[in-house]
Amino acid sequence: MREHDACQWLHGQLAQLPDIVSAGQVLKRDPAHSVRVIESCEGSGPALLCKFFPTLGVGDRLRQRLRLDRPARIHRRLKALPESGLPIPPSLGHITFSGFGSIWLCPLVAGKNLLYWADDGLPGTEQEQLQLLNPVVDAMLDLHRAGFVHGDFKWGNVLYSPQSSTCWLVDVDGVCATGEGFTAGKLRDLARFLLDCSEAGVAEPAISRLLSRYAEGAGQGRETVAGLTAPLMARLRQRHIQRYGEGYRLTRDNLDL
Repeated sequence: MREHDACQWLHGQLAQLPDIVSAGQVLKRDPAHSVRVIESCEGSGPALLCKFFPTLGVGDRLRQRLRLDRPARIHRRLKALPESGLPIPPSLGHITFSGFGSIWLCPLVAGKNLLYWADDGLPGTEQEQLQLLNPVVDAMLDLHRAGFVHGDFKWGNVLYSPQSSTCWLVDVDGVCATGEGFTAGKLRDLARFLLDCSEAGVAEPAISRLLSRYAEGAGQGRETVAGLTAPLMARLRQRHIQRYGEGYRLTRDNLDL
């Protein structure tokens, strides 16, 4: 579905409802927003993934009028990405409903959240774990080579399709441009992903090989990347221990972390 068609269709559908926040199937909800799936065009086209941001006050209304609200910012950021070749769903636009809130929408993409793999039991051997996770490192490299970082590269923001061995990066509010070389943004993406690997129970040799795969693909020395990544991983791990306690393990219950 094209950008204009998707926005126009969704606006027409939601305008018929007494309360737009009741639309669709809820995938995730918190005080700031909810994520919903809405079947498009009476089931004839792909489903839409919609992020609803309620209007909570005068500041939100002003940002909506100036197109500085989160859906508008997400749309602008993603429109700056190359049109193809990156593992991020394309933005189909944003809609504002006066008095209710604003919505960002994209196509619903196929894949299983990595946290569900952690919960259902990771593959047992190192090689099987790498078959699952190498495509995720490749997706990170594709994004970084294009000059962008994700900003929150945790397992909960990765969808993996075993049928095609491909993945999608979701929850893209923080996607932004970055410079050449191993920038702070790229470092944070890598460190957060590797920490989640560790906390989900991935074998240490496999994590080491994932780091090596990234370093080689990024054209960086392995020891340099390891030396820069380790302190940030340690800080993130300590923050998790303080927040969740010793023995913390990553599962699908942590989907919103």
